[in-house]
Amino acid sequence: MKEKLQKIRESIDSVDNKIIELLEERMGYVKQVAELKADNPNISYIRADREVDMLKKLLDIESNLPPQIIIQIWRLIISMSLQEERSFSIIANCEEAKQEYLKRLVREYFSSLTNVEFVSDFTKPELIQDLIACQSADAKQYEFLLRNKGYKIFTRLPDLNNEREIFELSDVHVIAAISEEVISFDRAIIAVLEGKLDAGSDVRQVVKEIEVQGRKYGIYDVAKTDFFELKESQADSLIIEFLGGYVESFT
Repeated sequence: MKEKLQKIRESIDSVDNKIIELLEERMGYVKQVAELKADNPNISYIRADREVDMLKKLLDIESNLPPQIIIQIWRLIISMSLQEERSFSIIANCEEAKQEYLKRLVREYFSSLTNVEFVSDFTKPELIQDLIACQSADAKQYEFLLRNKGYKIFTRLPDLNNEREIFELSDVHVIAAISEEVISFDRAIIAVLEGKLDAGSDVRQVVKEIEVQGRKYGIYDVAKTDFFELKESQADSLIIEFLGGYVESFT
């Protein structure tokens, strides 16, 4: 029995060594991507659409591994790759009672490599970092997005430790200076100027009214199909601004 156990352990060690070698090989390709992107500053180093596609493809592979574990492992690898391409930290704004919860969600999604700093007002220009995490219910978030057009919501953090549902989403959005083209989403966050959308099963009013630069907006969370229908059929009286989007589930 001891000899059999020893052989099995040696096999496990061999697999572990291969995993390290493959990770190093992957990081080599990541460095090549970083070098290419450095020559073109207009290319975003955050590719939310690519990240979502990668995870969906991995979850389509037949495996006995729990989906939650696959996501956690690959989020670690993706986060390490992002940090290799461009070092970043996250600033966050939320009430003190929720800080530990928010920090856990950020660390689960972006790994322990990512520093999280809490500030009282993330809208000050000198505090803006590469990424910003905050509570989605805070109207300041939407004011910031309306004032700073280059910033978009690109994900809503999943609570991977939630026992009720693997892919249950938290109320925490993550914002970055990226273009709409790199956002993969099932639901869109939109600002409607001086207008109102009929609330329905797929239309959720997030903020009733905020005023930015003398203009009044309502903030809505809508299904992707509804968003494109609104864009195509919107009347002059209904001006819509896309503030970002998120994926509801990887499955």
